[in-house]
Amino acid sequence: MIRRLIGTAGMLLVAACGHAAPTEAVIAPADFTGNWSGAISRAPADTQAVFLTLTQQPLFLLPPGKGAQEQLTGTWSIRLSQSSTVSDSGTVTGTGWSRSPGLALILQDAQGCTYDLSGTRTGAGAMSGTVAVAGCSDLNSGTFAMTKLETTAP
Repeated sequence: MIRRLIGTAGMLLVAACGHAAPTEAVIAPADFTGNWSGAISRAPADTQAVFLTLTQQPLFLLPPGKGAQEQLTGTWSIRLSQSSTVSDSGTVTGTGWSRSPGLALILQDAQGCTYDLSGTRTGAGAMSGTVAVAGCSDLNSGTFAMTKLETTAP
């Protein structure tokens, strides 16, 4: 009888040790789909308003609990911050991660000018980072910051 009690207690102890609670922080899944608004700032003292419309599609799964890589596509437009006239526009391609703050976007116009945005989600509806510009002789690299616009039901 005592052997049986000790054996049962031992099995319960082994079973309890095998199920430790996870200690890793859980990052909420990203929802990049929607309209974004913000600014691209470049030296010397040049700021342009930028607008993105993004959609996302999962590409592949990462290890269990780590989320998925997201393919981001859409359109963009830029205008001088003091003007309502669009000064450039084009397509967006890029990558985000559903449970990680990193993201990379490429904004390209019809003339071959590209804005390479590399940044992080800084909240559920915000992103910021750096901008590298290529193919545009008169533009410098800089930084960007954007927030997701709230959508309302009709």
